[in-house]
Amino acid sequence: MISIGNSEKVVKLNVEGSKENTMYVWRNDQVDTAALVQIVETGEWSKLELIDGFFAAICEKAGKIYLFCDRLGIYPLFYSATKNEVCAATRIPDLLT
Repeated sequence: MISIGNSEKVVKLNVEGSKENTMYVWRNDQVDTAALVQIVETGEWSKLELIDGFFAAICEKAGKIYLFCDRLGIYPLFYSATKNEVCAATRIPDLLT
């Protein structure tokens, strides 16, 4: 299960058209979210370096959780994991509440 901190700034995207396959993205307007979805769907993670803009994302797909951010780490991604949940946020204080 995924939990999101600072959710007012997150965009929820469907991956492969299934409810379980969801990606949450913090981003600026420059980021091509369709390209991010395609990268997750195809598993071609090396293409993340081609995405312009700043972003951080968490995605649950086929029972696995993926966390990734822009190549410069401008949108950092912090997380906390327990046996039943992964909580992600772009700011540490949001994980503590």
